[in-house]
Formats: sequence, C-alpha cells, structure tokens
Amino acid sequence: RTGFEDWPEPERKRHLLRLWLSVPGDRPLPDCFTERFGTTTIGNRGGIVVPG
Repeated sequence: RTGFEDWPEPERKRHLLRLWLSVPGDRPLPDCFTERFGTTTIGNRGGIVVPG
C-alpha cells in the first residue's frame, strides 16, 4: 500500500480515516501485537492502548 498524499490546496484537502476491523473468524495476529492492542484474541481486539 502506498502512502497517503493529499492535495496542496486547502479547499481540496481530504480527511483520512483508516479503519481496522476485527471480526469473528478473522486471521490471528502475532503475539507481538499484544503490547499495542492489549489483546490479539480474534473478535476481541481493542484499539491502540495509550498509556495514561
């Protein structure tokens, strides 16, 4: 996937929303994602964990 590139003119700029879904029957994530997401359980993955 390539990086997001927006228009230079303010009136043409877009909002970017990236959405990651975790649905039942999804593929498993490696354990290294646990620190970032809190859990890698399929169908129960949280958002990014922010300290504080």
